[in-house]
Amino acid sequence: MRIQTSALSCGIAVFAVLTSSFAFAEDSVAPGFTLSRYEPAERGSRYFTLESLDWNATSPTLGVVIDYAYKPLVVYRVTADDKQEIVAVARHFAVGHVGGTFNLGPRIRLGVDLPVVMYAEGTTEQVGLVTYNAPHRSGLGDLRLGGDWRFYGAATHSVRAGLGVRLYLPTGDPLAYGGDSTVRATLQLNAAGQIATHIAWAARVGAHVKGREATYAGAQLGSELQAGVAAGFRTSDGRLLIGPEVAASTTLSHAFAAQSTSVDVMLGAHYDVTPNWRLGAGLGRGATVALGSPSMRGLLTLDWIPFNTAGLEAQP
Repeated sequence: MRIQTSALSCGIAVFAVLTSSFAFAEDSVAPGFTLSRYEPAERGSRYFTLESLDWNATSPTLGVVIDYAYKPLVVYRVTADDKQEIVAVARHFAVGHVGGTFNLGPRIRLGVDLPVVMYAEGTTEQVGLVTYNAPHRSGLGDLRLGGDWRFYGAATHSVRAGLGVRLYLPTGDPLAYGGDSTVRATLQLNAAGQIATHIAWAARVGAHVKGREATYAGAQLGSELQAGVAAGFRTSDGRLLIGPEVAASTTLSHAFAAQSTSVDVMLGAHYDVTPNWRLGAGLGRGATVALGSPSMRGLLTLDWIPFNTAGLEAQP
């Protein structure tokens, strides 16, 4: 009887060790999430991340944005004096955004944006007790549905203001670092305008509400406060706008912590080739060690305004 009891106790102990090992192994794999910090403006904007709020009621806009980021996901050892790279989980990360906007009169605009991870490459490595998986080479991102109400100013006025809502559906693949597997939403207050003839500006404040809280390499993932500013020089004919943009965010939990606060800077240009086609190109980088802030970012945009019969209009 004692032998049977000892054998049973031993079996229970072995089972407990095995099940705890499996649970520990599962818990030690870092989660996938929406990696890219770049959030494109709605198609038709004259900025990359800010809204120019200068749409009219005559035509929809269709377009594509190509976003390439170098080292957007790196596990660092951060000290008070320096940071040391441990592993580049995502070394190359390219996302294409296909979308469009559709105007419901002069003040209401609807938008859609579908991100697609076109190429990703990195290193899978265990750091301490946690395994960080490199992203899958391709996959879908979270589909974004948007709506904007320009409540102050018209398309050509020197000061314009609007309220925007963005809803993100969980269509993305976390293994490709393309989605969070939960519904997300953003509420933002936008403003834009013109100073004299040649200086344009835009600004944004908002909140990004996420249904998921997690940690990754010591950084917090979750709901954020966001802000952005842009300024640019516009030529007299209104066809070229060139200037810097800054986008910043910090998580509500552990706000302003180094690894949970991002500041991305960029210099870009948009050029109206014809009344129906607009090209854009930009180059920038992340200024912090936040998740998704790359060492270098390059952007290309192409917008098509198929029914624009108003011609090119110089802004006031």
